[in-house]
Amino acid sequence: MFSDSISDYFDGVAAKHLSAVDARPDKSNQHEIGGLPKVGFKRFLGEPPRGEKRRFSGKLVYLTDDDTSPTICDDELTWYGATRKDPERKLEYRLYYKTNPVTVLLNEGDFFLVGKRTDGSLLLVFCQAGSAVEAQLRAVFGLDTIGEKFKLGEISSSALILPVRLLLEDLGLVTAEKQIERADWLDRLAARFGGQSFPQTSVFSAFARKSARAFDPVAIRTQL
Repeated sequence: MFSDSISDYFDGVAAKHLSAVDARPDKSNQHEIGGLPKVGFKRFLGEPPRGEKRRFSGKLVYLTDDDTSPTICDDELTWYGATRKDPERKLEYRLYYKTNPVTVLLNEGDFFLVGKRTDGSLLLVFCQAGSAVEAQLRAVFGLDTIGEKFKLGEISSSALILPVRLLLEDLGLVTAEKQIERADWLDRLAARFGGQSFPQTSVFSAFARKSARAFDPVAIRTQL
């Protein structure tokens, strides 16, 4: 068992499947995602007044079930209230993204998770709908049925278990100090389960993602 928890990394998360407007700028002439205020996510991002924008440092990731490395980039994201030029209209807050190596991969229907990190930055994770990656992300953050409307995830204060840690490593969120703790844990797992060698991180991480449909945090915690 590790000493850190999901709440050490995130203040809040929300997820949905991308609509055509979200994923394809040609459908809306914008690079933006709406709907976050309806689930209360704006408490993590704030409410900039009319005419002002709030900018966040962001890490964007596109994950797949195969053995290829994830596509990752850092970029700036903008949170603002759109008014459709009507000064009397209530602000509709949206998250604006730029064209980058991750966003060019987006397709209608892709699973999308946005997280406000404890350091004040944002994490945006995308993957194909129905993939093992989606199943693991949903299990980690307590997300059941997902549609085109956002749902808030759960931010657990319970200690991390290995599959969750490996996922956070894939996303580049584990610090060097935590990596040492992980190495000690892998040594104990190797001693427990035997074998001449223990799988490399990439191999074990792929196994964890492919096993995600049967992921039961309580059961895994008991077994380990």
